[in-house]
Amino acid sequence: MEERQKWIETGQEDFSVRQQCLLAGLPRSRLYRPARGLESAFNQSLMKEIDRLYLDHPFYGAPRITDDLRALGHPVNEKRVARLMRRMGLHSTLPGPHTSRPHPKHPVYPYLLRNLAITAPNEVWCADNGLEAHRGLERYFRFYNTERRHQSLEKRTPHEVHFDAQVAAEVYRHQQECSMQTAVG
Repeated sequence: MEERQKWIETGQEDFSVRQQCLLAGLPRSRLYRPARGLESAFNQSLMKEIDRLYLDHPFYGAPRITDDLRALGHPVNEKRVARLMRRMGLHSTLPGPHTSRPHPKHPVYPYLLRNLAITAPNEVWCADNGLEAHRGLERYFRFYNTERRHQSLEKRTPHEVHFDAQVAAEVYRHQQECSMQTAVG
């Protein structure tokens, strides 16, 4: 195909490009658009960064990964990130529809207290130390406050907003002290 593409001569007066392509059995678009190949060096570096972000947060989709890439200083839009993610075979691992539908092979355990009349305290007990739930909540809150970018906070984390506000307050307080010292002295 590449050999036949070399036969085409643009600017020839005897045969138009259209006629030459017809005779060579090539589509004209082949002349104007380069063949699909490897991604550009910039896209390859983006794909490495997308892969790194996806490994850290497999539940992120293209919009969230775009936000993180922009925060890292990459000038990208969501369509490019979505295309690169499709090309890499990546997609968000968030559950799809029908999440409360049980799997047909999952065993259904009977409810053992159905016909039991509970009439006194301490008749029925349940044991759970809550340690795993505490660890899970701790991980979630750490992620939510220090890593997850919020749309309502202009794509910043609550941690960034809080500490930016503290720094701004300290700078303001320092400026006030300096202005009072210059006014007095």
